[in-house]
Order: sequence, then C-alpha cells, then structure tokens
Amino acid sequence: MSLNREGLIDKNDYFEGDSSSISAEDYLLVNNYKRRISGNFSPINLSQIETKLTGSDFCVTRKLDGELMVVFYDGTDIYGVGTGGKVRVELPCLKEAASKLSDKNISAATFAAELYVDEQNGRSRIYDVVANLGKDGDRSLLKLAVLDIISLNDESLSPEHYRDTHQQITEIFGEAGSCHAIPMKETTSRQGVSEIAQSWVEGEHAEGIIVHSELPRIFKIKPKHTFDVVILGYTEGDHNNRGKIRDILVGLMTDNGTYQVIGKTGNGFTEDQKISFFEKLSVIHVESQFLETDSRNIAYHMVKPEIVVEIGANDLLTESSKGIKENHLLGYNDSYTVTGIVPGVSLIHPVFERLREDKSAEVEQVNIKQITDLVYVGSADSSKVVDLPESELLFREVYVKESKGQKMLQKFMVWQTNKSDLDSSYPAYVMNYTNFSPTRKDPLKRDVRISSSKNQIFEIKDAFVAKNVKKGWDAVESPRES
Repeated sequence: MSLNREGLIDKNDYFEGDSSSISAEDYLLVNNYKRRISGNFSPINLSQIETKLTGSDFCVTRKLDGELMVVFYDGTDIYGVGTGGKVRVELPCLKEAASKLSDKNISAATFAAELYVDEQNGRSRIYDVVANLGKDGDRSLLKLAVLDIISLNDESLSPEHYRDTHQQITEIFGEAGSCHAIPMKETTSRQGVSEIAQSWVEGEHAEGIIVHSELPRIFKIKPKHTFDVVILGYTEGDHNNRGKIRDILVGLMTDNGTYQVIGKTGNGFTEDQKISFFEKLSVIHVESQFLETDSRNIAYHMVKPEIVVEIGANDLLTESSKGIKENHLLGYNDSYTVTGIVPGVSLIHPVFERLREDKSAEVEQVNIKQITDLVYVGSADSSKVVDLPESELLFREVYVKESKGQKMLQKFMVWQTNKSDLDSSYPAYVMNYTNFSPTRKDPLKRDVRISSSKNQIFEIKDAFVAKNVKKGWDAVESPRES
C-alpha cells in the first residue's frame, strides 16, 4: 500500500482525497474486489426466499445502509477507499481498526467494511453517513462493520465457508466498538432465513440481509421496491410480435420539471398488455435529440410523457466497477432535448407491475425522490451540462407512390452524430427510415438503426432501400451522400 498525503484535503478532524492519493495497485485491487463481489451477488426480494435461495448451510449477515469501503493497513498508516475512489484517513473508526489490528500483532491487512452511522436511534441511511462526513457532522457516530478479510500479513485468504471468515473477523475486531464484525446469524433452512429476515428487515427495519452458503453464490435479499414512473419511449416486437411493445423506457421527474431516465424493462407484461400499450404509445410519438436503444440496438420511439406505470425492482445500483452510474436528464417541450447527465441509478431486475391511470405525469406524482429517498446519488452540483456538437446529415433520399389519389412516402436518412467521442451513450452513426401511408391503420411508421461504422450504417440503409422500394416508387429527392 502507498498513501500520498500531499494530495489530501484537511477536513478539520480527518483527511480526504481521490484515487490519485493511493497507488495504482491499491486502486486496482479495490475495483477488482468490487467487481468480483458484485459478480457473485444474486439480488432477490423477500418473497423469493423459498423459491430462489440455494444452498443449505446459511450464514446470514445484516445489510447496513452505508458506504462500502476497502481498508488498507500497513502497521503505520490506515485508510479507506470508498465510492468513486474516495480516500479517507484518520476517521475515529479507522483509528480504532488500526488499534485492534495492532493488538493482535497484525502488521498488514486489507479488509472490506461498511461505513455506517450508529443505529441506536433507529435505522440509519447513507444520507446520515454523508451528513456526518460533512462540515457539521459528528465523526464519532461513524462506524465500520467489517464484512470480509482480503489479506492478512500480506497473505491472501480463501476460506471454504464464510463462517470461517466471520470467525476471524470477530477474533480481530470483536462485536462492539466503532469498528466491529458485521452481525451474523446461522441457519440450515430457507425457513430459518425467512425468520431472520422477518426479525431484522420487517421487525427492525434493516435495509436487508446478505446470505452466504456452501455454494459460491451470495444472495442479497431486500424488500421489493416499487416506483411510479412515466413512460418516455418504447420499442416494438420482432416478426410475429409486431403491434406489441417489447420494452419501455422510463423516467422520473426532477423538481425543476426535467425527466431523469432511470431504466428500461420488458418484463411483467401479458400479451394483451403488450398490445394495449402499443396502441396507446404508437399514436403519441415525438421527436427527440436523445437516442436510446434496446438490447437489439433498435432505437426507442420516444413518446409524450403522459402515461404513468408502476414498476418493481429488486435493487438499485449506484456504482459498479466502471464507476458511478449516470442518468441522462431530458427537457421536454413537444420534443426531447438532453440537458445534462447526473449521478443516478441502474435498476436491478425491473418488472412492470400495473398501469397507474390514477396518476399523472406531474412532479408531485412521479418525483425522483422515490429514488433519492432510498439511495444516495450525489447532489445537483455533480451534474454535467451537455454541450454537444450538432449532427451531420450524410444521406437523404425520398420516394413517393400514388394509388387511388393517395400519396405514400418513404424517406431514408443517415446521420453522423459527432457525439460518440464525448458521450458514449450516443452512437456514431444513425439511419432513420420513415414510411407514411394514409390508408393504413397506423399511417406513420419509423425505424431507427445505429452503428459505430460508417460503412456498416450505409450497408444497413442499402438493405432497407432494397427491401422497401419496389416497382412504382419514384425518387423525388436525389440522395445526398458524403
């Protein structure tokens, strides 16, 4: 481990810095650990314990609503690395951790712990951690609950069962004080896990539980969250599922009336609902500067933000091994514009629950506070203003056909966005196909395809032209190509 104190900021009674304050090796270890742990986690909700929990020899730890830190100790210095690579030194709980390690004659250690606020007055939340790290906070209320030991005296540990890890944690840190072992209970049945969950989560309002067994999977079990969200866009099904939605894109409103895009889902809809939602959404298309695609790389049709639905999610992710999760902010005035990017969330296993015809897309009823009351996602000061270059039209070709006095139209356009290098959520190239026929039930149809390759996007365009422009169609605009 290596700590560069010159880059730390004095917070009066502790010091704080970014990842440049530590060695690249330590920062890589933190990211690799978080990636490994998050890869082992299987999030489920309380109602799924009997059906989805696997194993038979369970160690159940209490989930605390705080900030995960990886702590480094070399016999002299001790520091913790938290969200986004934030480095903290000389917190009272870190000093106690160093003292306990020294008392056990441990010269070097790396361990994972949850930084949380003392819960003697009821469940605390991540906001309490943030507040007590702030200017007027009380650092003595901050505690470390040790979850895992990564290495001791420079030797990596690989116990057969979490029980062994927890026993070693308890021997070093004890069960009390400002640095202690995470509370744990043992059971050999799913019913026992349910009873522990009922005691801690439902009885004491804990955030959730973590379940280890003899198997490598780790289950994170929390109450299912539900949110009232507004539909911002949708995609249509393939082939035999035409006329049905495949996925919806959803968002919540900020206090200033912008829409924060929080996720997408196609789960939970019945076949009849897929049809009825397609009928509702296909007639309220709007133009959009913002472009998002589904898992097929097909762009969402953006729609008027007026239909509210309830969705459920097993968990909310604010950070991954790649860094802080970010969400786009959209302004709406007959069309969508991108106004910024903010620290946000990713929904884990989102599922459609029901249409909320009793709700309207107003700030009071679809507010982002539904998210921010559960997890800390940073402040508005963390937002990034988006000032992106304009897209360039590379190709435009229009065809018309007249039948029984009615004109039909097909339009093909290819754009270079000029944005992908600045914002990875934008594709490099976009092909837009428009088909208008006044005699159809749905007169206007659109399709959007994306690519990172100029050659490929023109190949896609050529395939669309070959498939759709048959005998009787006349070109009324010459193609523009560059």
